[in-house]
Amino acid sequence: MSVSSASSRLLVVCAIVALLAGGLPASALAKTHKVDCTKQGDLQKAIDAASSGDSIEITGVCMANIVIRDKALTLAGAAAPGPHGITGVAANTDGVRIENSRGTRLESLVISNPVFTGVRIRYFSEVTMTDCEVSNTSAGSATGIWVQESSTFNGTRLLLDGDLHGLGAIGNSRAWCYECDITDSTSWAVYSVSHSSISLLDSVVTGNRGLLAAEASSADIDCASAGSGHACSLAPTGVAGSAAGLSTVRLYESGDFDGRLLASDRSEVGLVGARQMTAAANNRIDSGSSLRVEPGASGSSGLTGHTDVTGFSHALFYGSSTVLDGSLTCSAAGDAWVEPGIVLTAYAIGGCDHVP
Repeated sequence: MSVSSASSRLLVVCAIVALLAGGLPASALAKTHKVDCTKQGDLQKAIDAASSGDSIEITGVCMANIVIRDKALTLAGAAAPGPHGITGVAANTDGVRIENSRGTRLESLVISNPVFTGVRIRYFSEVTMTDCEVSNTSAGSATGIWVQESSTFNGTRLLLDGDLHGLGAIGNSRAWCYECDITDSTSWAVYSVSHSSISLLDSVVTGNRGLLAAEASSADIDCASAGSGHACSLAPTGVAGSAAGLSTVRLYESGDFDGRLLASDRSEVGLVGARQMTAAANNRIDSGSSLRVEPGASGSSGLTGHTDVTGFSHALFYGSSTVLDGSLTCSAAGDAWVEPGIVLTAYAIGGCDHVP
């Protein structure tokens, strides 16, 4: 046998040994498990038996509270007509809890939990949800989706319906939702706290309250950057946006809205292409905070309600298409800046030094 032939055989043998030793890519080893909850399938048992990278196909609605921990799985509804999903049954327990999981995906599922949080994401997890519905978690302090403890969440085409809070992030966490509908929340649709951020892109918000950011956090709705064609609007009946404790709330190209605006403790609320339409809305900017109003690329901005600027705070109005139609009062070293050319439509201004 020639030296070259021996070398070639040795390379082949080494390659086979490497494959047998685990050299195959994870995708080639991943398995799909099937759970039929119309026939009493045990979803948690399938999750416990699955390895990271595996998929679980769910048929029917599983009456269970499940935990995915220390592995990345894909849970997806079956292709057959649904609904397919998970309904929590245990008291004071999350419907779905995901912990220390980098890469878990939930797809085409209906998740409901009438007694507690729908989906809780914790401990440095990275989770994606697509084409899912989370609903009816209105009891206690329940939230549709909670992202906690330095976790990251990406949602696309979600319906968060009838929850106390729609989407929450806390403890240095990040959440994005694309083409999402957060409807009929009895409290905050978006709740970003403790060095966290939430962004809604091409999404619709209805219910009692809109966006809350507190404790050095941010929350925003952006109706221009994604360009998906999905409807995008912010229409709470109470508070549209509230920022507190070195935080920021922004409404970007979100059009007309009715709720109040609040900023306190060195925070900022910003309107870019967003117009407050309710004269009865009482906005308050206090404790070294700011309100910034400016036109967007596709529309004007404006305030119709009454705005109090107090406690070394500022209200800043820019752009010739910005409209002020209501009243503005400055007190306790609060002030306002109104750029020349802004439309003042029956707008009463009192106590402000830097206005026309």
